[in-house]
Amino acid sequence: MKGGNVNEFIDHMSYGDELVFIFNGRKWFLQGWLENGRPYMFLQQWEPHTDDWLIWEHSADAMSKC
Repeated sequence: MKGGNVNEFIDHMSYGDELVFIFNGRKWFLQGWLENGRPYMFLQQWEPHTDDWLIWEHSADAMSKC
């Protein structure tokens, strides 16, 4: 991670905050929220553009398990 703090990044992930970041030359978007009372998180690839942009999604008992 260039110019960032890994611990802060993980903290933001555990709260489900919106995160836009570049990894391996691609731009990603990660976000989570409560859906039907359960934590839900997803990861999208923003750049380069792809028709299959939803890479991963998961629901669990706690955001940290996502």
